[in-house]
Amino acid sequence: MQIASHNSQHDAAEDLPLVSDAATITGIEPMDRVRHEEVIDAVELLLEVYNEKEYLDDVDGANNLDWASLRDVLIPDTDDAEGENRGCCATKLDTLQDRYERDHPMLVSLRFQTDDSLQFVPGQYVTLRYDGTSRPYSIASSPNSDETELCVQRVPDGTLTPTLCETLDEGDTISIRGPSGDFVLADPSERDLVFSATGTGIAPFKSMIDYTFEEEHHLFEDKPRDIWLFLGGAWEDDLPYRDAFRDLEEKYEQFHFVPTLTRETYLSLWKGENAYVQQTMMKYFDPETVDSSALDEDLRMYLDEEPRLDIDAQLDPNSMEVYACGINTMIHDLTEALKAVGVPEANISAEGYGQTESETNEG
Repeated sequence: MQIASHNSQHDAAEDLPLVSDAATITGIEPMDRVRHEEVIDAVELLLEVYNEKEYLDDVDGANNLDWASLRDVLIPDTDDAEGENRGCCATKLDTLQDRYERDHPMLVSLRFQTDDSLQFVPGQYVTLRYDGTSRPYSIASSPNSDETELCVQRVPDGTLTPTLCETLDEGDTISIRGPSGDFVLADPSERDLVFSATGTGIAPFKSMIDYTFEEEHHLFEDKPRDIWLFLGGAWEDDLPYRDAFRDLEEKYEQFHFVPTLTRETYLSLWKGENAYVQQTMMKYFDPETVDSSALDEDLRMYLDEEPRLDIDAQLDPNSMEVYACGINTMIHDLTEALKAVGVPEANISAEGYGQTESETNEG
């Protein structure tokens, strides 16, 4: 979904050659991790809270938990007050089971090299073909990098991503066609840059952000621009390139990384943001620059909430350009909210995929 176009590097993108070339895998690394022990700890805590810890005495170690019998213990099928009180466990237990049983890796960084240098504009994508199947992937690396990097999220029933995550190895050959796409940055200006993404929607922004700092576009006429990144996910290890963004934040005082996680508190003492991306962003606006009268009530309340991160900067709708990529629900809600608080539509560019928070795609 393209919300708005910027008349800038689009012409440059259209002039790039469309090529088909063999490429060699130079690295493939998981970005998430197995968290079985943390899930077990969370289950044990639930049993302790509800005085059911003796349940573990009846199984051969916590690693052999029977999720069905565990559900019977924690969520009794009764109509009394005790059963009603424990009903709140159902969602948490389902979430913990899904996390425990999910495949690994679910998120990988895939790097490759082509015989000839692959020229592209940050934000573009290539089409990867392997074992007879082709899929588009946004480029996550900077054009200045010696390797090209893609961010791949496994789709359990997908036709390509399980193969890429499980069987592809360094030295294997894939086919690459591209680059393509016009979801690219505007020319540098005095406006602040604001990026918002969920999941692998971060890939084009990783390329854009790296390139912005490499080329010193974080400065305009020697004046610094604030660069914001709002990145949402369920678990902390679902956030691609999280360590790299934290390193950038340490290096550049005008780079502000705001991760927001909806389920991480189930497994850790996460103290950061935990709302959806569009809700979280509202907290970081300067209230004196915002007219909230056109904003939906369910988002307006976040304008009054204190940010959980101590950032010495605020968003101003009159001096920012926004790039958003992720699930369609976030894209729709965010773009409508941005226009409602006064961000000019010409300064909003977005692409979306999927239908709900739980859906992904292979692109």
